[in-house]
Amino acid sequence: MTGAASWRFAASAIALASLVYLWPALWNGFPLVYWDTGGYLMAAIKGEYEPNRSIFYARFVDFAGKPSAWGVAGAQSMLAASALGLAVRGFTQDRRALVLALGFGALSSLAWYAGWLMPDLFTGLALAITVALAFGRLGAAARAFLWLVLVFSMTVHTSHFPLVAGALAGAALGGWIYGARARWRAPVTAIAAAIALTVAANAALTGQAFFNRTGWVLLFARFAEGGLAQSALERRCNADPNWSKLCPVRNWIPNNAEQWLWSAGTPFWRLGDWDGTREDSRKAVLDAIASEPMRAALFALDGFGRQVLRIRLGEGTESQLWFLRWTIEKEFPRELGVWENAHQQKGELVATAAAANYPHMAVSLGALGLNFAALFLARAPSPLRAAAAAILLGLLANAFVCGALSGPHDRYGARAVWAALLTAAPLALVLWDGRKRSAPKT
Repeated sequence: MTGAASWRFAASAIALASLVYLWPALWNGFPLVYWDTGGYLMAAIKGEYEPNRSIFYARFVDFAGKPSAWGVAGAQSMLAASALGLAVRGFTQDRRALVLALGFGALSSLAWYAGWLMPDLFTGLALAITVALAFGRLGAAARAFLWLVLVFSMTVHTSHFPLVAGALAGAALGGWIYGARARWRAPVTAIAAAIALTVAANAALTGQAFFNRTGWVLLFARFAEGGLAQSALERRCNADPNWSKLCPVRNWIPNNAEQWLWSAGTPFWRLGDWDGTREDSRKAVLDAIASEPMRAALFALDGFGRQVLRIRLGEGTESQLWFLRWTIEKEFPRELGVWENAHQQKGELVATAAAANYPHMAVSLGALGLNFAALFLARAPSPLRAAAAAILLGLLANAFVCGALSGPHDRYGARAVWAALLTAAPLALVLWDGRKRSAPKT
């Protein structure tokens, strides 16, 4: 196949995949939503800083969703198919690999997050693109496009920064073990650009330059789940009742992070929510780590271990009718009725997600297995083996950041695991072609 014909085939496959990836949203009758969707819509509606809600994703939703919420789903689906297709071509020009990666993507979590009004799709994109930029043989245009998508992927959620860092650590380790030369400039400059944009946006919205100022509060809530926060407050407040504004409420701090942060009427909100409890949360977390380092480490490892293979679909597919109606009406007023009548708002999407887990789990575990096998597959090209190592280390970094520091959830793993298709597709061809060559002739 000539170069022009190869690109025509790739463009056709990517265009088709962009449409196919919308199947969960199309079946639902409206793009999928989650509890957190409201925060992003509020940031878009108000144009103000919302804790833990990226203004970049809020503006993206506002811009792409001007004609319809389907504009957001369509844009995300197109970005996913284009980025995955270009990234795969960085490892092989064999069109079978492109078909495998894009085709199995439709059966994986990729399709679910492509049609979700949430930045979760960009978790997998950040991982796949980082690895492709490090080890893929990309043309200038493809590299520039993927660089821009990577920068955006990091600006939409701060948890994507450690994910990318983990993938780069895996790239360094894999490159060293397998003798593959990694290209560092693009991913490193993407990290720098995303940090600068995040700080600049926060400064523009609040008048204060910062990267993230909710981390300590989230970590305190996570420590409360293990009793570490309560122990620190009990120890300190007994010695000095004025040590923290949390001292008077220490017996009313639940061992459930979501209940502490999101339930109405908790002391968290009465004490000034994110800004009002930030410094006291920081003090309690640091004291817990200093006083009980082994307990804190074991608690983090437990969360990490329970997160590693939590990749099932279904979390957040329940009805959001009572929670998001106001924000949906404000952002998509002409589509409120359609949203209200979608399968999700009728409680019918949960069963669909449960059924979709059968192909999703098969594809995901198969892709992970191929990546793991590549670590020992001598006939696979060195860059591909190093890329597999980077994918696996990136997924482990994601499991640690989310499981240890936020708490295990299936959604955290499901939104990232489809990135393993990037290397699994060409690896499958290596195994298949090697099997055919070694088969006895009759």
